[in-house]
Amino acid sequence: ELERMTNKMNQAVIVTSKQGKILSVNTKVAELLGKRTDYLVDKSHDVIFEDFENESNAIMQYYKRLNASELATIDAIKTTDNGEMSYLRFESVTDTKSNLLITTIFDETEKMSLLEKIEYQNSINFIGQHIATLVHEIRNPMTSLYGFIQLLKGEAVGETQRMFTIMESELKQMDFLVSNLLNFSKPQKLLFEYFCFKEMVKEVIDLLQAQAIMSNTLLTFQCNEQQSFSIRGNKVRLKQMALNLIKNAIEAVDIDGRIIVKLTLVDNNIEF
Repeated sequence: ELERMTNKMNQAVIVTSKQGKILSVNTKVAELLGKRTDYLVDKSHDVIFEDFENESNAIMQYYKRLNASELATIDAIKTTDNGEMSYLRFESVTDTKSNLLITTIFDETEKMSLLEKIEYQNSINFIGQHIATLVHEIRNPMTSLYGFIQLLKGEAVGETQRMFTIMESELKQMDFLVSNLLNFSKPQKLLFEYFCFKEMVKEVIDLLQAQAIMSNTLLTFQCNEQQSFSIRGNKVRLKQMALNLIKNAIEAVDIDGRIIVKLTLVDNNIEF
């Protein structure tokens, strides 16, 4: 009769005798604990915690409240077979008339997952705020440096002017990376627009020429200047993709190597 009643309940219910032996479990318990009902019945009450990671102090406090006929609760965590975390909350109370211990199990996994997502999002927002402040602090001296380089470059000649050109290019690359960092710190809509993929690649190559020169690497670009390479997409992300690919190539190639960035149009599809 007890099993029939508890099986109709939506909650997982365990009935334990005063001596600590499990008398009855409903089908919901088997689902949450991943154990057969016939395995649990007649076992010690402790068996419900055997697959969970609990601190001994928490378990001691749980049994201490039970002995005092108080509502005893304990949160338990276990790793499932697929490597995910499962969070269950056990609430137990002693019925003094029947001398039975009634334990209800609540699945808190979805709730904990949501809390973790909220905490993660709060951390991201906190980092984003500090990134925005850091970016502005970096850009201030960069603006001054860029201005001085422009003044000195106008008076320089020969090799000195080339070195200033490299420094100017490096500052442009830093500004590009800092801008991407600032975009990361702010909520951005994924905007799609039409733009020239060829011109975008040229911009990236110009940014990375200084790094290629420092590695004694010849970085060249090949494409049909007569063809249109118009594309609809998110320019910021595609530019970052091109930057990463070419940067990885520069880092991977041997010294005095050569990198050819080729852009072709095949059946109206851009090959990069």
